[in-house]
Amino acid sequence: MQRDCSFRELQHDWNCRDNVYICRIYFMTYLIVLRLIVDYFWSVKALSVMHSIIAASMLARRLKTGLVSGLVLSDVVVLCFSVILVFNYIVFFEDNTIDFLKLMSITLFYFLGRFSRFDNIYYDRMAIFSTFSIILLLFLSIAGLGYVEWGNYLTFTGGYYFKTDLALGVIIFFTFSVSYYIDKSLFFSFVIFLISVWLVWISNARISIVSLVLSVGVIGYLKFRYLGVLPMLLGFFVLVAFSMVGLLILEASDDLLGFDFSDFFGEANLQGRNWIWLSLLKYYDEYDLFSKFFGGGLHADILATSKYSLAFNLDESRAHNSFLYVLLCMGGVGLFLFISLLLSWINVIFRAMKSESEPLLIMCVCLL
Repeated sequence: MQRDCSFRELQHDWNCRDNVYICRIYFMTYLIVLRLIVDYFWSVKALSVMHSIIAASMLARRLKTGLVSGLVLSDVVVLCFSVILVFNYIVFFEDNTIDFLKLMSITLFYFLGRFSRFDNIYYDRMAIFSTFSIILLLFLSIAGLGYVEWGNYLTFTGGYYFKTDLALGVIIFFTFSVSYYIDKSLFFSFVIFLISVWLVWISNARISIVSLVLSVGVIGYLKFRYLGVLPMLLGFFVLVAFSMVGLLILEASDDLLGFDFSDFFGEANLQGRNWIWLSLLKYYDEYDLFSKFFGGGLHADILATSKYSLAFNLDESRAHNSFLYVLLCMGGVGLFLFISLLLSWINVIFRAMKSESEPLLIMCVCLL
């Protein structure tokens, strides 16, 4: 008969021999929570290194047991992507070790998840932590704490290093919270949605509103698909309407960055990213054949924006677009592998969606 392992037992005996499975779930759950905490303290790089070391030790123990399945297509794609990344790092070595390690962590966390088993036993802990985080950020915003001046506008970061990090953090918290609590209280989940929309609004990270609404659509589909298409579409459009009302409020506000409805992809809404992306594409167009295939190094996006800083009135900047970053830094081969990896994950998710809805499946779909 299975029993839950105490935290003291976990400290003294990682495996908890009479219940290995439950103990591993404990560590995986807290590793995910720790990742969310590390993201908040983004500027403290030592925390990120510590988290990666813990994850690597967990993967090493998992591989040591030999209880891993054979390679599948997505495994091969990840390994090929890693090979291109290592090749790129060696050929274009210019103080890009941090970028290299961040990208290599994709391989680490992919295989850690790939060779680990999950259950819904401890999703409540992740949901509690995420809900507490959303409520704490709400209180900070009401108390007038965690705001910074961004240009001529007031932007809420909640203590995150970047405003976009705050917005993405809120979406992750929302996904973890609502995917668990929606079965228990639809009203409570709706309240969490409203709070999340508010926090994303005041972060001035416009593009994140789209991600939040899409997350709501995925959760609604997986949880209420038995109702039929029409009720789900109605509910989804109601939530979209709430988000649009928020955009109208922002448009009328003098303190927050407005939204330009006349030009959805204009500079006001993209906040200068359109010029950054144009500089990246022009820089890639000037590559020789080798660079077009394998990229120009992990700092190529900075080189591109620096080169066209006068022409497009830019400051030196990163890509702000994962696809363009991979294209510029790792070339067409790297982008092909990157897109192939995403498609392979989507394929796995669609196959899993045919089964009963589980919180883990919802989280994976939304975060993807």
